[in-house]
Amino acid sequence: MHDPDDKSSTLTLHLPDEVATDAFGHQLAPLLHPGMVVWLDGDLGAGKTTLVRALLRARHHAGPVKSPTYTLVEIYVISRIYWYHFDFYR
Repeated sequence: MHDPDDKSSTLTLHLPDEVATDAFGHQLAPLLHPGMVVWLDGDLGAGKTTLVRALLRARHHAGPVKSPTYTLVEIYVISRIYWYHFDFYR
């Protein structure tokens, strides 16, 4: 269970634009493995879906990657790994 007050596993980054976000996503993607949870927190329009898109593209997902604003969750299956992209903004 994630403790939001536990900052030992928290990384805060300022990615100035979509290019930087995409580059970071491609660097981060190979480090992710089944069972990991990545929690993205930021204002509306901060680039959370842009980062998810970069992560999925780095894992060779060619289909659309959209914000789950209306569906609440988008599921992607890549190499037998299930990626769940939730929107808890509401």
